[in-house]
Amino acid sequence: MTSAAELRADPAAWDAFVESTELGHFIQLSAWADILAPRGWQPVRVVADSPDGPIGAQVLVRAMRYLPWAYAYAWRGPVAAEFSEAAIQAFTAAVRAEARRGRWTHLFIDAELPAGGPVADRLLAAGWRRTQWIQPKRTRVVDLRQEEKELWSGLDGTGRNLVNKSRKLGVTVAAEGEAALDEFERLHDATIARLGIRRRDVVAAYHAFAKRNAVRLLMERDADGTAVSGVLDVVCGNRAYELYNGSVREGPAASVVNYQIHWQAMVESRNAGNVSYDFFGTDLKNLATFKAHFGGQEREFEGGFELVMSPIGRLALRLLRRTWGIIRRQPTSEPGA
Repeated sequence: MTSAAELRADPAAWDAFVESTELGHFIQLSAWADILAPRGWQPVRVVADSPDGPIGAQVLVRAMRYLPWAYAYAWRGPVAAEFSEAAIQAFTAAVRAEARRGRWTHLFIDAELPAGGPVADRLLAAGWRRTQWIQPKRTRVVDLRQEEKELWSGLDGTGRNLVNKSRKLGVTVAAEGEAALDEFERLHDATIARLGIRRRDVVAAYHAFAKRNAVRLLMERDADGTAVSGVLDVVCGNRAYELYNGSVREGPAASVVNYQIHWQAMVESRNAGNVSYDFFGTDLKNLATFKAHFGGQEREFEGGFELVMSPIGRLALRLLRRTWGIIRRQPTSEPGA
C-alpha cells in the first residue's frame, strides 16, 4: 500500500490512488490542479495514514489579497479506501497541521458521500460543520457493464424516439478530438451566453486531461455537417464523466439536439472499457428531466463541510465575498456566505 508520504510527494502516485478508490473523482486528479493553476490556485496534497489505509485530498489554496490568510478548497475530497472514524480523525489532524503552516481560514470539502450514511456524523464529531455545497449534490450514473442492447433498453421511450429521429434527420455523432476543439469552444460559449452562467476554460480542460489520455471530445453535426452540439468527457480510473457540453438551438435538427450525442457518449465510454457514465449534475430540474431519459440511477450526496481554523479570517472572507457579489450584482457562490 502506498504511504501518505509518497502520495503527498508524487502526483502520479496520488492520481493512481484516486483512480483506485470507490469515491475517487476526476476533480481530485492532478489534471484539475493544472487547469486552475493560472487562476492562482496552488495544489497541496494533505494525506494521512490511518489503520484503514491512507486518506487525503488534493487541496487547492488561494491567498487572500491584502490580508494575511489563504482559503482552501478540496472539491470532491477527501479520498479514502475507508471513511472510518479513525481515518476521519487522522485526516482532520493533518488538515489542522497544514492549515497552521499555510494560515488557512478554513478548508471546504464535498466528497461524494451517499446521503444518509454514517460518514457525515464522523465528520461533525471531528469538528467539521455543514455548509453550502459547490459541486452538484445530485447526479445520474449509468452502469455500462451490460450489452449495448441492454444499455439501449435503459433509455426511456422519449430518449429512444429522439435518438432515432435524430438519425433520420441525417444527424451524425463522432469522436473528433482536438481537431474540433475550436468548434466546441464556440458551442460552449454560445451555451454559456444563453444561460447567463460563468464561462469555463474548455480548452485548458481538454489539454490537461489529454496529457493523461483521459479525455474524449464528441461532436454532433447536422445533415450539412454543421456542428450543433459537443460533449467533453473525462475519465478517472474506469469511470467516465461528462465535464462540459455546448449546443445551438436552431436549424432543422433543433428539436433533437443533444440526444444522439449523449447516447453515443455512453456507447463510446462502454467500448473504451469504462464501467460507468456519470452525467455530473442533476441539481436543476430541467437537467434532471433531460438526463433521466438515458436511464441509470439518481444519486444524492451529503453535500459540503468545512473545517474552520481562523474564525476571524473566515468572517473576513465571507464579508469580502458578499461585498464583491453586491458590486457585481451577482449572488456569491462562496459556501457559508
